[in-house]
Amino acid sequence: MIGVSQGTLSELEQDRYKPTIDTLMQIRNRFDSDLLWLVYGEEHSSTKEAFEKKFVEKEIDLLLQFRKLKISDQDELLEFIKLKINRY
Repeated sequence: MIGVSQGTLSELEQDRYKPTIDTLMQIRNRFDSDLLWLVYGEEHSSTKEAFEKKFVEKEIDLLLQFRKLKISDQDELLEFIKLKINRY
């Protein structure tokens, strides 16, 4: 359901494997889980509020997609963003 093997899932459950951000996001999206609870094991209300204010869903998705790019493509994208910002 979240794109990991049964073996990986077992290791996650036994705390022998630390999930990637992609795995955490799959769990969060699939089961509508609290991301901070997944990361910290408990809800941090003040941290959660700060996190939600700092990042919106589009920004999180942008970062996840950005990390999948080659370094040269990341650099190119950053230059494009700077160009767009300077236009306005």
